[in-house]
Amino acid sequence: MTFEKNTYKITDYLKNWPVVLITGARQVGKTTICNILEKELDYNYISLDNTRNRFDALNDPDGFLETHPWPLIILGAICAWLI
Repeated sequence: MTFEKNTYKITDYLKNWPVVLITGARQVGKTTICNILEKELDYNYISLDNTRNRFDALNDPDGFLETHPWPLIILGAICAWLI
């Protein structure tokens, strides 16, 4: 499936649900899709691969969400740092 088809499906899902999970194997284009959505939908992109963002999200989730305005794309290798 092309990035255009995926982003179209995701934007359609976002009309009905406030949260959409984009998941998949490594190197399949998850970050690319999020970057496209960030530009097309004027969303705010936050990477949890950034040490400071991850620290803030883990230690003060409410403050983290207050700091970063909606609509929001949060992306990170969650499995790698939740363990």
